[in-house]
Amino acid sequence: MQKTHKRSRRAFTLIELLVVIAIIGILAAIIFPVFARARENGRRSSCASNLKQIGMAWLQYTQDNDERVVPTLSDPTNFGPGKRFYWYGSVTGSGSSAILNESEGLLQPYLKSGQVQSCPSFNTSATPSFGRTGYAYNDSYLSRYNATYSEANPAHLAEITKPAETVAFSDSARLNGTAIEGNIYLSAPSAEYSNFHARHLDTGNVLFCDGHVKAMKARYRPGTYGYGTDGDTLKNYSIGELDEDGNWATDELFDLQ
Repeated sequence: MQKTHKRSRRAFTLIELLVVIAIIGILAAIIFPVFARARENGRRSSCASNLKQIGMAWLQYTQDNDERVVPTLSDPTNFGPGKRFYWYGSVTGSGSSAILNESEGLLQPYLKSGQVQSCPSFNTSATPSFGRTGYAYNDSYLSRYNATYSEANPAHLAEITKPAETVAFSDSARLNGTAIEGNIYLSAPSAEYSNFHARHLDTGNVLFCDGHVKAMKARYRPGTYGYGTDGDTLKNYSIGELDEDGNWATDELFDLQ
């Protein structure tokens, strides 16, 4: 008579289970940040593509307008409840009742899509109702106003002596209490109003006037400055300055020189 051998089924001990769980936890801690960085790198690339398209539209507008760059606002005297035309869309009304129409932006005939203005790493749900985008324009040097804001004087291409070193647009945001909002006016360091947003792995995408896009790190001011801004608080939100020489009084990336 043939003997049958029973296979013993040995269960994991508690210690072995804890070891397996610990190993899985360690692997997850290593792998998940890598996946997160890979996803963010993808978003950064998509954002850079958006800015390149905005740059092409900006240059096409310039060629069609006697080599004058696009103004931030077509009529600087019209800040009332009527319709205003910005580079990114038209806005009718003011405050919470304002209505944005992205199809009527000054650059829209060249962009063809409002989605280009949305950075995939920017939370548009925190954007004011009148429609600030995830990108901002070097308005103080490229879209200049006179002292009374009665006339815009957009820069001529010939005035931009170093286009590869002069910022046109970049990732931008402003802090309203504890909420990060979109921002359309990119402030130079001398303005003491930080709004360059390093939202892509501690870098922000920057479009230069020659059309190339570069990821750059923000520089953060210490202490209190400007309108009572706390630099340490802004740093926690990755909001800082676009600057190269460490001198906040100079605007070497903005001033067309």
